[in-house]
Amino acid sequence: MTQEFYISVTPVRDGDYLVRTERVAMGVPLAEELVLWDVDRWLGQTAQVMHDPLIGLLRGKRSGATAAAPEAETYDLTSLGRELYDAIFQGTIRDSWMIAQGVAQNQNEVLRLRLGLKDDRLPLLPWEVLNDGARPLATNTDIVFSRYRSSTSRSANPSDWQRDEPDAPPLKILMVLAAPTDQEVLQLHQEAAQLQQELQRETPSGEAPNLELTILDQPGREQLTEALEQSHYDILHYAGHSNLSASGGDLYLVSDKTGLTEVLSGDDLAGLLVNNGVRMVVFNSCQGFYSAGASENGGSSGSLADALLKRNIPAVLAMAAQIPDDVALNLSRLFYRNLKQRVPIDLSLSRARQGLLSSYGSDQLYWALPILYMHAEFEGYLQGHKTQSFDPLDVDWETGPGDWEPEDLPKQDWPGPRPTPEQDQQTINQLLGELQTGLPPAMDLDLPDPRNTDAIDFHRFGQKLAADGNWIGAMEAYGNAINLNPEFAAAYNDLGLAFEQNGSLSEAMTSYKMALRYDPQLTNATTNLQRLATGILQPESGLATIADEGAGLSSLRQTPPDRPPAPPAPDRMFAKTPAHKPSGGLPQAKTIAMTAATLTVLGSIWFLAGRPQSPSSNNPPPAQETIASNTKNQELVAISSQSFNQQDLRKGTEAVAQLLENGALAEAESALSAVASKDVEIPAVSYLRGRLAWETIKRQTATAYKVEDARRAWSIALREQPNNATYRNTLGFGFYAERNLEEAEKTWKQAAKQLESAPADDRERLTADAGQALTLAKQAQRADNKDPRKLQTAKQLRDRVIRANPTAFQPNNLAKDWRWTEPMIADWANLLAEK
Repeated sequence: MTQEFYISVTPVRDGDYLVRTERVAMGVPLAEELVLWDVDRWLGQTAQVMHDPLIGLLRGKRSGATAAAPEAETYDLTSLGRELYDAIFQGTIRDSWMIAQGVAQNQNEVLRLRLGLKDDRLPLLPWEVLNDGARPLATNTDIVFSRYRSSTSRSANPSDWQRDEPDAPPLKILMVLAAPTDQEVLQLHQEAAQLQQELQRETPSGEAPNLELTILDQPGREQLTEALEQSHYDILHYAGHSNLSASGGDLYLVSDKTGLTEVLSGDDLAGLLVNNGVRMVVFNSCQGFYSAGASENGGSSGSLADALLKRNIPAVLAMAAQIPDDVALNLSRLFYRNLKQRVPIDLSLSRARQGLLSSYGSDQLYWALPILYMHAEFEGYLQGHKTQSFDPLDVDWETGPGDWEPEDLPKQDWPGPRPTPEQDQQTINQLLGELQTGLPPAMDLDLPDPRNTDAIDFHRFGQKLAADGNWIGAMEAYGNAINLNPEFAAAYNDLGLAFEQNGSLSEAMTSYKMALRYDPQLTNATTNLQRLATGILQPESGLATIADEGAGLSSLRQTPPDRPPAPPAPDRMFAKTPAHKPSGGLPQAKTIAMTAATLTVLGSIWFLAGRPQSPSSNNPPPAQETIASNTKNQELVAISSQSFNQQDLRKGTEAVAQLLENGALAEAESALSAVASKDVEIPAVSYLRGRLAWETIKRQTATAYKVEDARRAWSIALREQPNNATYRNTLGFGFYAERNLEEAEKTWKQAAKQLESAPADDRERLTADAGQALTLAKQAQRADNKDPRKLQTAKQLRDRVIRANPTAFQPNNLAKDWRWTEPMIADWANLLAEK
């Protein structure tokens, strides 16, 4: 089985793109980020890196300089791949991606990453070189990569693309060899012979070959049409020459009269393939796909791949640039070797890419040349694998946020062999029946199909599991309830109890706080929060009182069913989310199950915890001040040190942040000293190190810290997480303190642009405007650069800030923001005095 992770990228305005997850596995949070990309610069790098490989620019060295790119600005595949990876996976998208990887790894399933690009320029970039710092994603076997057209019609029927019958005939491949005499000579017959030999081999399991190859040598348009119409083929493999054109690209065939080139347009080819049921097309030719390298050579925007995708061909594999003969031979051999083992198309290509990488080296671009597009509804299996089914009893039924199926129950809870889908369903019905029987008469419900079970039923099911001591299953159920109703206070409270039983105290505290956010009168959550702060563990009861559940139900019923979910917070503290490590000496199997469940549920909780509060819950949760006063700084130091040693960076940085809020600078410094050297540049850690230096300078006249230390740490945090406006705003303060007014103005201006979509009274947005006003006013006062227009702009920004929030930005209130120093506050006061 595979788990899906679909990402779409949509242009919003110049340089701004909306990156969002379209489809994710059960329990993985949906996410979206508004990002600022310099696509023009990436296209320049791509044209340089993805240049024609035949001229050897990448053999053992970085790509050479061009007139547009001097030697000092050369790039390679790895650096470009890292930059593209960091551009996509940031903020909430990166959090969601890390959780998806953890869940897929624990369930021993392949994670399918698909990228949909709703733009004309973005597809030109080599997204296949995405590199997470350890390896290129497209060469993995646990993560498989492909693209999809976000605008493709979903009207096609996926069941028409896959044969499920056990005695289905072998897949039929039509290999077209076309080398007109007026084109460059290619080793096409050698490729055909090697492919024929590969397909005739037995599979590793000893099965007979399940792929049949038919070779059509030097056909013209008429011969190709006749071959496709007279016999059904599953795959068309074209080896020869092709080019870009306005008519959907050009396929070069051979005239039977002259032996010269006879052109078949991509649009005509697409109609021919659709009419004859071809499900996959392989273009082992140059420029079957339009790329930045092709645009450099003056090609048109129409490609063969585009023409076929518009007609809903399920899978198209084309080359981004000219491919050498020996590479084409190896690619075909490796790809079909895996495909005949009934491996999905994208996984077959990943294995083939890895083979090319091993054969030619990672510094060669050959492994990145194949571009695979698969229809968004196509699973990639051409034969012999049971496809997705919308039958609720089918164990392969695809899930999304809020869905639940038997496979989602912890696998370790099943003794002996894995039950059949029918046995799974019987167990679920029995549990739901027992739960319904045990409810008070006033709450008795007819429970719907598991796919449509609402938040109340998931909550009760979690309570049933908790009462039986199955805390892992309870966490899963509570997480589903919260996915369906993000303001279900009672579910948050019970989730906190489950976290406590598993030793996840930080997550329990977060859950209790979320419960009080949505229902400040939920007394059990208040009690649990106060008790947790004093270190008293909740007894294993696991069930909320009926009164508390009634409060939760009241909150649930007051939520309009068509109310859109609140958007995710634009900035997150963490660029990556480490898997939580449960405490205690649990057996290995239990620990793995707990990790998967924690990842699944925390995805929802961390995602929701970053959301703005609803208007109905503006009152701060009670007892928070009591918690802060009762939490001893030494306990926080111990928690942070232990967490850093266990690689639980989230819990560790939360404790350090609380120490800084308490003004315990020495304790915070001690806590940060426990961070491993490899983790010092993690964005959250770098940000806190900068804050420690900054606040120490503010409070102590004699200190080893310098402003440069804080500014450098914040620069590192922003470099690793460039879309975090809070990091960018804070860096502006560092530049301002160093009197680097130009960089301060630039930094705050960029922060303001990132926050354009935030509410007009958003504190970070106003801070960016105030920072720009300060720098402009200072620059206007310089004797060497007086400019009255800058002072006028500074006044306009100042007035905008004061109109939006006249209280928070008064000088006597700015000290509540730790970033403002006394000199800065004085400068702001002077600017306010300007008429």
